[in-house]
Amino acid sequence: MRPIKFRAKEKETNMWVYGQLYNYGIKDDIESCAIIDEKFTVHSIYSDSIQQFTGLKDKEGKDIYEGDILYNSNMNEGYVVVYQEARFVVYDMNSHVLVTSLCGVNKNISIAGNNYDLQVRYVY
Repeated sequence: MRPIKFRAKEKETNMWVYGQLYNYGIKDDIESCAIIDEKFTVHSIYSDSIQQFTGLKDKEGKDIYEGDILYNSNMNEGYVVVYQEARFVVYDMNSHVLVTSLCGVNKNISIAGNNYDLQVRYVY
């Protein structure tokens, strides 16, 4: 079973913070969320930057998160990771076509960035 963890951009530093997602305000209000890291530090975050860990790693051992842009050097293709219908899937960056579930992606992938930092917004 994969660990449930998140990352988001901290408002104060604009750096990625990692940990557990915490809602400290009104129920179901995403604007009142924070990330609590492994040292129990509470980070105020931008709600539109929240991304969940997929449970998988790229070929270099880096954690793959929702919103990551993946690159397959063998096929010269790029993909974006999307959480959709209770699973992580990948879409082709060029055609915007659903490729496969994330588990079906070739193990020759590396993380090339993420949609938040690159300001790539996809609606699927």
